[in-house]
Amino acid sequence: QTLQNLEILMTDQGTREGSLLSHVDRTHTAFGRRLIKEWLMRPLVRLDDINERLVAVEELMSRPDNVREISSKLKKLPDLERLLVRIHANSLTTDKGAVMYENVNAKKVQQFLKILKGYRESLRLIEAIDEPFESSILKKITTIGEGLPDIRKDLDFFDKAFNKSEAEDKGFIIPN
Repeated sequence: QTLQNLEILMTDQGTREGSLLSHVDRTHTAFGRRLIKEWLMRPLVRLDDINERLVAVEELMSRPDNVREISSKLKKLPDLERLLVRIHANSLTTDKGAVMYENVNAKKVQQFLKILKGYRESLRLIEAIDEPFESSILKKITTIGEGLPDIRKDLDFFDKAFNKSEAEDKGFIIPN
């Protein structure tokens, strides 16, 4: 009710335009849009957390070239969060005699390949940051093995486990 009354996500007319979200959302990715919406719906309350975020914002604003470069690369990444949810949901369901007019397994393979490529590109993006961030928040999310899990060994395993181009063409995975 409060979100509606304050027009945080939508106006009284039911549109996004004119809401607080429409004024602060400068995100370039689907996962960024979900995150800014989440932040507005559940704002920080602890002063230390608020100050940490402010320090991170100040640092980003002081490095516009880095932000532009990172932003342009983030735009090219697939929506990893959404793909992972789809793959997980697909693993929980079973087809019970339904007639399918498309190759569902090929679609799952495509999603899996997109995730592998997206994670590889994400790691390259982080490794390409030439000057480490100082703020604790930015340092955490750009440090592999800290805020970002180190999945390089897993990606290397899948690089060797099967032929990706063959899997993409045929719609199924044949182990090496």
